[in-house]
Amino acid sequence: MSITLTSPFPPEHVPLLWSWLHQFPQYNFDDSQPRDAQELEAMIWWRQEDGEVIWEVKLDDLPVGAIGYKKLTPEEGLFRGICFTSSVHGLGIAYYAVSQALNIAFRDGTQVVKAEFFAHNYRIQKLLEKLGGTVSDYITCGSIQNGKLIDWKVVEITQLDYLRSYQEYLANPQSILSPEDIPAIGG
Repeated sequence: MSITLTSPFPPEHVPLLWSWLHQFPQYNFDDSQPRDAQELEAMIWWRQEDGEVIWEVKLDDLPVGAIGYKKLTPEEGLFRGICFTSSVHGLGIAYYAVSQALNIAFRDGTQVVKAEFFAHNYRIQKLLEKLGGTVSDYITCGSIQNGKLIDWKVVEITQLDYLRSYQEYLANPQSILSPEDIPAIGG
């Protein structure tokens, strides 16, 4: 069983990503986000043209997620989006995939990777903390969702903290499933 990242994100899989985003819309959309899959595809195209890398995450050959990453400066990067189908939540797949993205960023010289997300999205916060991240900022009224002001959190993952968290994982691997332990998805 393999977990791979490929880029650019294939346009023919935008409807899949759209459906994954709608499994938990409260974590993925504010009032300014794309209204349909066509607008999402246009946004993905524009972001990739602007230098963002958007990886499709595959479990073997099955698309299961997407990760958006942009290098902001030679030392700093930003996750612009992390989304996985709910059928793989809790299996360790997101951990491995985001680890791969961090490895790519750190090999490229990045020293810190940030992620901004809705403050009520505890799932992504928990994942990023497992990868060595710490909450570095809280943005009050950072967005509007369903006509209401909502807050954002910012998590930073330094290369050193990521490596420390990986050492903790190696010391206690049952805390996250290994690829060999992941059951077949969808059949």
